[in-house]
Amino acid sequence: MPDQLIQPPNEAELAWIGKNLRLAADLAERLSGKREVLPSLELLGTIFASWAQLPADRQGDPNVVVNALGLAFGQHLVNAADLQWVVVSDAQGTEIAVHGQPGDILILPTNATAKRFESKEFDFFARLFQQMVDEIARVRSA
Repeated sequence: MPDQLIQPPNEAELAWIGKNLRLAADLAERLSGKREVLPSLELLGTIFASWAQLPADRQGDPNVVVNALGLAFGQHLVNAADLQWVVVSDAQGTEIAVHGQPGDILILPTNATAKRFESKEFDFFARLFQQMVDEIARVRSA
């Protein structure tokens, strides 16, 4: 994409990622009774679906949940596929993403989560993760 800037996150952005990862763990405990430092991909789907079934007055801001679960999803990609957290800026705005070389791989995990929230597809994390990891391996082996 032309005029796209990819930079390492600054301290405040790293702190925001960390805060959201802790929130994902808190949501897991609150909505499933399971405490995991980084909720598993399957548990992320359970959390998302459980949250969506809460009465609207108990859900709170959906952006908070989308960010927490999206960043937890991104952390799974970082851990499994040799990617790094980055900040991507272009004409559309700025977003936290994961990036890696070789292959100039760029994934926007909160954006992927938000799209599935809008379509009410909640149990996608494990399937999408495997598709992405497979595609990363294919790109890097080419």
